[in-house]
Amino acid sequence: MDKSKVGQFFLLIGVILLVIFFVSDESQSLHVGYFFSGILMGGLGIYLMVRHKKPAPQSGRFRMLRRKSQEDEEENEEGE
Repeated sequence: MDKSKVGQFFLLIGVILLVIFFVSDESQSLHVGYFFSGILMGGLGIYLMVRHKKPAPQSGRFRMLRRKSQEDEEENEEGE
């Protein structure tokens, strides 16, 4: 299973637990366990999403400028 998907799941559960914490805070019965669990799961989710992120494919933007700069570098090497 893709680890970034697992990270998204943990992030979602973390956000839900934080929402439950804030709702319990408004009802005057504070449940701190929801807060710490939400922070822990959200952090784990973000970590898994960022660590196992697939690199984006290289786009074709600025290919003419890259080609021109490579040609200029080759000319400078030949001229030395």
